[in-house]
Amino acid sequence: MTRPRAEKGSSTGPLAIARRVAWGCLSVALAGAALAQSDVARISSLADAGKPRQALREIESFLRRNPSDEEGRLLRGVLLAETGEVKAAKTMFEGLLADYPTSPAALNNLAVLYAAENQPERAIEILEEALAGHSSYGTVFLNLRRVYGSLAGDAYRQALSPWSAGVSKGPELDLVRDWTGGMRREPDGSTRQETLAAVAKPELGDPVGGDPEATHAAALSSPARPVATAQVRLTAAEQVEERIHAWAQAWSAQDVTSYLSFYSSGFVPGDGVTRQAWERRRRERLKTPSFVRVEVHDLEIRDEDGRLEAWFTQRYESDSFDDVVTKYLSFVREDGAWLIGVEGSVRE
Repeated sequence: MTRPRAEKGSSTGPLAIARRVAWGCLSVALAGAALAQSDVARISSLADAGKPRQALREIESFLRRNPSDEEGRLLRGVLLAETGEVKAAKTMFEGLLADYPTSPAALNNLAVLYAAENQPERAIEILEEALAGHSSYGTVFLNLRRVYGSLAGDAYRQALSPWSAGVSKGPELDLVRDWTGGMRREPDGSTRQETLAAVAKPELGDPVGGDPEATHAAALSSPARPVATAQVRLTAAEQVEERIHAWAQAWSAQDVTSYLSFYSSGFVPGDGVTRQAWERRRRERLKTPSFVRVEVHDLEIRDEDGRLEAWFTQRYESDSFDDVVTKYLSFVREDGAWLIGVEGSVRE
């Protein structure tokens, strides 16, 4: 007996059936992955709402059903760290790295834990490993700069006061919950690296991102100077020199907002105080006197491995106090401008 053949293009032939089965399996898999991502995002939002322990319970329940989900494993490690279970968090990130050795998110988070344990050298080693394969990941780059800034600040304070006990508390670093670890997802589903180190930055005096208001604000924070021709570009040292004089002018004008804008996001205050406490103290000291005059003399600027370090004599005068100190400022490049990363002084 002759079997009937499926006509070409028929939906009843064995190949067509196999294709439908394959597409069905793929659709189920994609739907499962999307649901898993949705669950992880929902659980992460619980932590954002101030419920980290509830979030931890739910992510552990999720991982019992999806033990290999990398987003879930990463979030569990972050939640463990945020709830004080540092040893378990470290084990989680190390396990992720065993499966994904170059993951910048897992490397970053492991480095954060080492920094919190006052092991900055180990933290730097891990962050540099992350940057070796992902040179423009924003959070990794920012954390590395903060650790270096903290070490530089400790070294400087120790040089000024070798008899002082201990060092300041380590820098506050950022954990990464997103598996892409510093990459932003575009509307088409692709990802784009957040570039802090590699993108071109506007030079001093250029429009800031094309925003007229931002350009005007930048002009107000810079000292008056003759207009240069379009072909002239200031060297990095000249830019820093202008920043120092603008910083002193903002201080003299008792313009707190402008004054604080000269400090980088990774700036580490001295004496172990928090950034918030330092800013509050600076606001009070700028606003209390009836007048302030700050002068910069004998300025020297040196390039130290990409950081520009400035030494100068600072003369301060107000209605209630005056002094002369040798001031040290270390500048880092951030958002198109040279900003203060470390500050110190020695009274003459």
